[in-house]
Amino acid sequence: MTWAPHVTATALLLPVAGLLAAADAVPALPDGPDLTLVKRVCTGCHALDTVTAMRHSPDEWDAEVAKMVDRGAPATEAEQAQISAYLAKNLPTKPAP
Repeated sequence: MTWAPHVTATALLLPVAGLLAAADAVPALPDGPDLTLVKRVCTGCHALDTVTAMRHSPDEWDAEVAKMVDRGAPATEAEQAQISAYLAKNLPTKPAP
C-alpha cells in the first residue's frame, strides 16, 4: 500500500499544525523592562504563554499577582503593582461578544 506513508505523515503533522496555530493566537507582549520583570517573576513557575492566555480586569490582575506572590513568586510590592498594571494594560478582560 503506497498511501500508508502519506497518511502517517499527515497524521503526525496535524497536531504540529494545531500547536503552531495556538502559538500564533498568544498575543505578543510589548518588549521592555516590564516584560523583563514579568518573565523574571512569572516564568519561574509558568510558561509565558500561560500568563498571556489569561484575561483579567485590573482588580483581577492585582489579585492574581498577589496570589502568586503569596505562593512564592519573587516580587516586591512595587514590582507586584508594576506587573499588575502591565498585564492589565496588555491583557485586558475580553469584551463580551
